[in-house]
Amino acid sequence: MNSTANRNPTHDPERTAGGDGANFVAATYPGPFRCPLCATIIAVGHNFLEHMRVHGKEVHFLCGKCSKSWPTIHSVACHYSKCGRQITRSVRQPPVAVEDRPHTVVCTDCGDQFTTARGLQLHRRNAHIEQFNADRPREKKARWSQFEVLALAKLEVQLPSNIVNINQVLSKLLFEKHGLTRNVEMIKGQRRKSRPPMDKQTQLQLKLRDLMNTGL
Repeated sequence: MNSTANRNPTHDPERTAGGDGANFVAATYPGPFRCPLCATIIAVGHNFLEHMRVHGKEVHFLCGKCSKSWPTIHSVACHYSKCGRQITRSVRQPPVAVEDRPHTVVCTDCGDQFTTARGLQLHRRNAHIEQFNADRPREKKARWSQFEVLALAKLEVQLPSNIVNINQVLSKLLFEKHGLTRNVEMIKGQRRKSRPPMDKQTQLQLKLRDLMNTGL
């Protein structure tokens, strides 16, 4: 059990129990997130929420920098972007419902010992960042959900038409407003896919406009 935790630093949510048997999971933001019930790895927070609701579970998010708990993906995303802490602090957590944590897990990079796998993970991310990133599982390029497509479209229509670096701006807004992590190339591809095809007349007009702007 210890060796598995050392090899796979994917954010593994803890299953916890509230009153009347109501279960939820505590997941470390920004992910990727691993379902504690079926071991599915999910990169996007909103998709992880939808996945856990299929299992009948709710999700609380923990800041990956300071371990503070947040009830929604939006609240933890806003906090995470402003959180400047690099050292973890202890946070009171609900009792673990499924099994006891290992008494000791050892960092293979320096030999330091920790009482939880999450403590080891945060230590490696801060003290051995290169090794930590090398050990992370390669994520598959997640497909855009309907929520993400609509969120991107709504943000784009609210921007002025003459804005520069629109893909960078949209990437930042997606993260700040919805906690969605999409890079510039992903956004560029999705916007191109959502754009209706131009007819020949429109293409000709655009070419003529470019020629006029260049003075030819």
